Amino acid sequence: MRDDKWLEKELGQIWSRYFVDVTKINKVVIKFGRRARTRLGSIKKLDNGSSLILINGLLKELNIPDFIVQATIAHELTHYAHGFSSSHERKFKHPHKGGVVSKEMQIRGLEDILYLQKKWLKENWINYIINITRQSLHREEEKEKSDLFLFLSSFLIPCLLFPVYCLLFIWRVICSFGLRKREKEQAYLLSMSIYPA
Repeated sequence: MRDDKWLEKELGQIWSRYFVDVTKINKVVIKFGRRARTRLGSIKKLDNGSSLILINGLLKELNIPDFIVQATIAHELTHYAHGFSSSHERKFKHPHKGGVVSKEMQIRGLEDILYLQKKWLKENWINYIINITRQSLHREEEKEKSDLFLFLSSFLIPCLLFPVYCLLFIWRVICSFGLRKREKEQAYLLSMSIYPA
C-alpha cells in the first residue's frame, strides 16, 4: 500500500521533471485524504500559508496504476502554478474553464500520462468503485453479524439461562427439604431403636 512518504517522493520527481520553472513560494504538503468516488485530488491553502494537496485515499491501493496518482499530482501542481491555492499570481479566473489544466499539462510534456489516466479511468474506475462498495458492504454485513453475536452472547444467552438457574435453585431447595425430612425420619428411627417403647 502506498503512503504519504511515497507521495512526497512522487511530488518531488514530478516537480523537478515537469514543473522546474515553478518556484516553491510557500510550503507544499501532500498526503492521502479520505476515500472518494469522484474527486481524485484537491489543493487548498491553509491558514499558515502552506498549500495542502490531498490525494484520494482509494489511490493508496497498489492495484491502481502509478500513472493515475502521478497524473493527479501533476493536475494539482498545475493549479498551484496557475495561482490557485498558492502564493503565485492567479493566471485564470476559473481553475478548469476552457481546459486550461489539460492544455498546461500537454505543454509541460504530460500528455501521455494524461491520456493513460483518462483511458484507465474510463475503462476501470466505475468497476473499481463498485467492487470497493461491495467489499465495504460485505465488511458491514460481517460487522453486523458480529454485533448480533455479541448481543446474543452478552444479553440474550444470560436471559435464556436465567430460568434454568431458577429451576436449578428450586430443585436444590426441594432436595434440601427432602434431605431434612429424611434426616428427621432417620433420627426418629434411631431414637426408637435406642429407646424402645
